[in-house]
Amino acid sequence: MTARGNSTKPQSDLIRKAHAVLQNELESRTSLGTEVLSKDALPSLQDLETTVEPLRQQPGTLVDALMDVPKHPPESLAHIASRFPRLEGFQPEDNFQPIFLLKIPLPVSPGQTSHIDFTLINDDPTETAEHTLYTTNLVGMSGHRIPETYITVFPNSIRIPPGESVDGRIEIHVPTGTPQGSYGGLLQTEDITRLQAVIRLSVCS
Repeated sequence: MTARGNSTKPQSDLIRKAHAVLQNELESRTSLGTEVLSKDALPSLQDLETTVEPLRQQPGTLVDALMDVPKHPPESLAHIASRFPRLEGFQPEDNFQPIFLLKIPLPVSPGQTSHIDFTLINDDPTETAEHTLYTTNLVGMSGHRIPETYITVFPNSIRIPPGESVDGRIEIHVPTGTPQGSYGGLLQTEDITRLQAVIRLSVCS
């Protein structure tokens, strides 16, 4: 996927969504008494925009999916490969993991349920550890949320032998009364520092 054109574009929608999702996740964990990150350590929107700016100059990068991933993650869970309906990603340099976009292809009406299928592939010579997959809330630009309790990931727990793959599905039920607009969240493992993919969904009226 080629880079988006205008390098002087103000903070993009997905950057703001990513910031809102991270802030929401931090607040949720803190309210449960789980200290995962100091609030002061959460990057500002300007910091995120400054970080993504060089990527806009590099063809082949997905500039709208900006997440903070560790330089030294645990063993690789897998690379997420395209199956249905669409999966986009870029290959960062050095020790960074790829970041992917899982996009529901069609807008969903409030009260309706939609899904996206994906495939996890273990191209490592060793079996992965057992991981639990789950999602965050999906956050809209208005601040409205589709709660994670309305989202189901199949399978919930996975372990992938070397050279094999596992098919998965994310089902999202849009609650009645959800305002129209674009919503974004994260698919990740139980380790909050290992963000696997960005989920994007459009809600129609």
